[in-house]
Amino acid sequence: MANLNRVRTLNGVAVVGGPGVEVVLDGPLNALDLQDMLNELRNAGAEAIALNGLRLLVDSAFDVGQGGELRVGGQVVRRPYRLQAIGDPQTMEAALLRRGGLLSLLERSYPALSVEVVQRDRLVLDPSRTPVTLQYAELVR
Repeated sequence: MANLNRVRTLNGVAVVGGPGVEVVLDGPLNALDLQDMLNELRNAGAEAIALNGLRLLVDSAFDVGQGGELRVGGQVVRRPYRLQAIGDPQTMEAALLRRGGLLSLLERSYPALSVEVVQRDRLVLDPSRTPVTLQYAELVR
């Protein structure tokens, strides 16, 4: 059962909770900036991530819609961008705030960008609204 719960957590189909960080970005970011931010959190050890309440999965990618809006998994996301990441808060905060890191690069690129990073004792992330579907893989017994 523990393995099943782990798979459900990693696939974003279960509500998860734990310590982590909340990052609020308010500024004219583009899809690549948000994708870099997602990757930065993953590289810093995030085990589960949500953006503006949308659970992000291993295959989540940002793109731009026909009207110029930012989307992830087909869902439009608007600023301020609130990323919540469950993992070791100290490690993630240190990775995000390091000199020469992604946030410092974004702040230099976008002078009007507002950035807030806060450690949280407990975050709760809802499951993904996008069902995981497999086209080719099937269970082998």
